[in-house]
Amino acid sequence: TLMLNLSIILAAYFIGNVIFKLGMVFIPVLSNLNAMLYGIVGGLILWHIMKRCKYEKVVDKNVLSNISSFCREIVVLTAMASVSLDIIVEFWLPILVDIIISCGFTVLFSMWYMKKLHNDQWFEKACMQIGNCTGSTANGLALVRAIDPKGESCIPEALGVYNAVFFWWQMLAPVLGALILTNLW
Repeated sequence: TLMLNLSIILAAYFIGNVIFKLGMVFIPVLSNLNAMLYGIVGGLILWHIMKRCKYEKVVDKNVLSNISSFCREIVVLTAMASVSLDIIVEFWLPILVDIIISCGFTVLFSMWYMKKLHNDQWFEKACMQIGNCTGSTANGLALVRAIDPKGESCIPEALGVYNAVFFWWQMLAPVLGALILTNLW
């Protein structure tokens, strides 16, 4: 099962990568796009290929859940493996104080704001936001998976759509601070 999941992910990314690399020859600005879009575009194309070949029954909600879990575990594993333990040991107290203060404000604000929106799934949204703000998208997905193990919430899919639509923010965010500080805006 794991090899099937991994092969679907790799095939989708490969198809998207080939399309974007060919597109970059004619449209150079495509090189600025997030590589996450390679998998999304490749997945859309792969899905149509699978439907044409009558293999759409291979990919169901359980397979998609397994793929999501597998990717989340890989991201968390690589994030933890890249932490330098020497720095943690040397600066443990300031790091701990920063974690407590920033996580405390993040949890309080996220819970208050998402509840104020009066959404049916406000708690799941708050957990996703807390995970995103205190670590990475994988942390948010892990929190949502912990409170919704059956995957009935629409929050992970909503985050995927948000990331696909607002990919431009990642290109703008690094220069936004410099533009504001230098009054070029």
